[in-house]
Amino acid sequence: MQTAEFLNKLQQVGFKEHESKIFLVLLKGSALSASEIAGKANIRRTSVYEVLKTFASRGFCNEIETNTILKYEMIDPRVIADKIEREIKRNNLEKIESLKSTFSEIEKLHKSEESNALSNVNIELIRGFNKHRQEKFIELLKSAKEEILFMIRLEGYVSEEIDANAKNFIKNGGVIKSIYKQISILKLLRTIQGRMQLWKIC
Repeated sequence: MQTAEFLNKLQQVGFKEHESKIFLVLLKGSALSASEIAGKANIRRTSVYEVLKTFASRGFCNEIETNTILKYEMIDPRVIADKIEREIKRNNLEKIESLKSTFSEIEKLHKSEESNALSNVNIELIRGFNKHRQEKFIELLKSAKEEILFMIRLEGYVSEEIDANAKNFIKNGGVIKSIYKQISILKLLRTIQGRMQLWKIC
C-alpha cells in the first residue's frame, strides 16, 4: 500500500491531514525530534509540536526527555487502535446519553400547543417505518371509544401488543371492521392462520 493510501485510511478513521502525516513518520522512525518529524512530514515545526502534544496526551507516543532535546517514539499500533476504539465507544455512549436526556426534556413540548383543529378528523393515513406505524395504531386503539374502521395488508407486520390492545377494545364493547388488500391465496391462508392464533380470545 502506498503512502497516500495510508494517509487516506488514517483520515477515514478520524485523523486530520497533518496528524496522518506525523503519525506515519513516527510509525516508521524511532525516537525522533520535532525538527526531524517536521522535515520528514514536510510540515511547519510549530504545527508539529501541537500534534505531538495531542498524541502524547492520548497515549499514542512516548515523550522522551534527553540531555538536550525532547524526542518522540510511537507505541505499538495495536495498542493505539484499542485506545481509539475505546474513545469512539465512549464518545458514542456520551452522544446517546445526551440524545436520551435531550429528548426526555423536549418530550414535554410534544403537542403542548395542540389546537382543536383536528378534533373532528376521523380518518388518518398512517405511513412510515413499521415500528412507528405500530405505535400510532396502538395510540388509536387506546383512544377509540366505539368503533374502528381500517384498511390493511394481511401480510403486514403482526404485533402481539397491537393484538392485545385490539382484544381489550373488543372485550369492552368496541367494534373493529377491516378492509384487506387482495393478496395471493397462499399468503391469505398463512396470514389468517397466524391471526387466528394471535386473536384467539379465551
